[in-house]
Amino acid sequence: MSFIEISWNIFWDSKVYGSKDGSDEDLNVLLDLFSDVEVIPFTIGDAKIASTVWAKLKAEGLTINDADIMISAVCIRCGERLMTLDRDFEKVKVVCNDLQLEISNI
Repeated sequence: MSFIEISWNIFWDSKVYGSKDGSDEDLNVLLDLFSDVEVIPFTIGDAKIASTVWAKLKAEGLTINDADIMISAVCIRCGERLMTLDRDFEKVKVVCNDLQLEISNI
């Protein structure tokens, strides 16, 4: 699971389930926590990389969800290591050696 997926799930849970007292206190704690995190935008260049990765996956008979392909593209462009629990990203590594990938076994 990527940071994006984790943050989405956390925020979603806080809105769906809310805090026990009905306040936004839990959400505010999360917003403070994430305020120091740099958000890297998805660019036109990333779209080009993602479409190439998607085509290579398809040629190999491999599929993963589009969001994971987009996340991979941003990491490839930025030269950043992708740390995740999601083994689907190993499929991207099969078709793109430029992806720096670390699968955690937490």
